[in-house]
Amino acid sequence: MPLNKILYIGAGLDIYITRQLNEASEFIFVDSQPRSAYDDNIRFRKSLYNHSFLNKLIKEAYSLGFIFKKMIPLDNTYYKKILTFKQSIYYTFNKIPECINPMLVLFYNNKTQQSIKYYISTNIIKNICKDLIDDISSCDALYVSNYNPNNYFLFHIDKPIIFIGSSTTIYNFDDYTEEDFDEVDKSSLFYYLEKNPKNTYIYFSKFYIFNAIDNCLEECSNFKDLKNYAKEFQNKFYNDSCSDESFITIK
Repeated sequence: MPLNKILYIGAGLDIYITRQLNEASEFIFVDSQPRSAYDDNIRFRKSLYNHSFLNKLIKEAYSLGFIFKKMIPLDNTYYKKILTFKQSIYYTFNKIPECINPMLVLFYNNKTQQSIKYYISTNIIKNICKDLIDDISSCDALYVSNYNPNNYFLFHIDKPIIFIGSSTTIYNFDDYTEEDFDEVDKSSLFYYLEKNPKNTYIYFSKFYIFNAIDNCLEECSNFKDLKNYAKEFQNKFYNDSCSDESFITIK
């Protein structure tokens, strides 16, 4: 199974996957942080700006052997679209957050010869750009973990790629009715795969579950199979945790 370039949307600081899937030489990470973990691109939410995100990212990358190379602005004027009038006045006299605009952060590991291209403060819909489109279209695998990305990126996949899902992620919609889903839910990747099982081959050639305990990949026949594997894994992990004597308090 060739894994050369892996896309991970909503990565946050979870870049340890570079060690776990170390056969890949390039990783494309995308996140709306530090601008906001709940970015709606309607207005800038000052209270949600994560001031420590970039420094933590650089430290985390360094701990895994990745050296920060440079940061490239992708849209220097984007902030003008999301600042309110009052915010515009405020930032006329105060320093604007360093990464309020979409940025591309580059890292390189000299030992493993792996590279990371991290698109930060990047909303996969509103901040899509040629560089990101080119990276998405040239990836051969998608990794998802504890985040259900918008399915918009599927439009930029040129050929079927490999789907790798973490065993700790909840993929199940079985406990919900159609009325429970809003527009955000219906535009998500998992919802699309759930509702269009016959179309998954257009975007994904194979499905693998990443076992978070054994750190290994196990092939699944389709998204439904992967979803069931994850549910069984989570139930077993929960039951094993509850039966652990360390969780029992005797009074």
